[in-house]
Amino acid sequence: MLKFIVKRILISIPIFLCITFAVFVLSNLAPGSPADVIAQAGNLTEEAYRQLEISLGLDKPIYVRYAIWLGDLLKGYFGNSTTLYAPVSYLIQKRIGPSLLLTGTSIVLATLLAIPLGVIAACKPYSAWDNASSVVSFLGVSLPSFFLCLVGIYVFSVKLAILPASGMHNPGDESLGDLLRHLLLPSLIVCVLNMGSIVKQTRGAVLEVLGEDYIKTARSKGLKEKVVIIKHALRNALIPIVTTIGMLVPMLVGGAVVTEQCFGWPGMGSLMINAISTRDYNTIMGCTVVISVSVLVVNLLLDILYTYLDPRIKKG
Repeated sequence: MLKFIVKRILISIPIFLCITFAVFVLSNLAPGSPADVIAQAGNLTEEAYRQLEISLGLDKPIYVRYAIWLGDLLKGYFGNSTTLYAPVSYLIQKRIGPSLLLTGTSIVLATLLAIPLGVIAACKPYSAWDNASSVVSFLGVSLPSFFLCLVGIYVFSVKLAILPASGMHNPGDESLGDLLRHLLLPSLIVCVLNMGSIVKQTRGAVLEVLGEDYIKTARSKGLKEKVVIIKHALRNALIPIVTTIGMLVPMLVGGAVVTEQCFGWPGMGSLMINAISTRDYNTIMGCTVVISVSVLVVNLLLDILYTYLDPRIKKG
């Protein structure tokens, strides 16, 4: 197992370098630069603008700037934001908590609701439960997130006036109850968006397993249907389900971008959107590092988990 982990870590290093280099190049090739954004705040002469570019390192070739950024990263330095005038590490540290709270809550809710719904749909194909799961899957996969956000705000914040429409707290109120009121609506919307894929994958995986011979053997031994479904069917169908949930990790760390924008939630998603719109290269790269490392680590953990869910993988 140790050899496997070391091998995966070594493979992850060039993948990480490719991801960060691609993002660095694309963000630098986009129209505009941090110097342009700063220059808009005041009338700079051509000479002052040139000095600003030199101070920001924009006069160097892209590959040289990437090498400098990578060297700073190895020292644990993410650089400073050119628009928020604060260390990028501080901004990420400040924003990652709200993102984890929002998306973590929604993923837990989606998992707890979607897996039972998918299992019931697989056990009773073409029933009302199955039709309900199909509707949930269709809505979750096809509805745009901004549409659900706007509908939720209109119904629960404008018409019914029972839930707040933006932010994490009301001014002057830092209580847990106020936080939960602000968290409820956006987390439910992200939950609905995530449920679709989990329900669909759970139904398909369990339905496929239920046709296997060992399920028929378990039933012929007189085992209760609950034991057959949970201990034999669901356990052997967990790998694709776990994979689907693992694919939500980028959103868990990076934040639900559209939802955070609609609800004014101060998370990583809104931080990255602001950095992209203002060409804040250091912040863009800082967010990229956090998200990409998280994805690579979770993929490694999923591979390790697979060996426990299916011993045949370990033997192979």
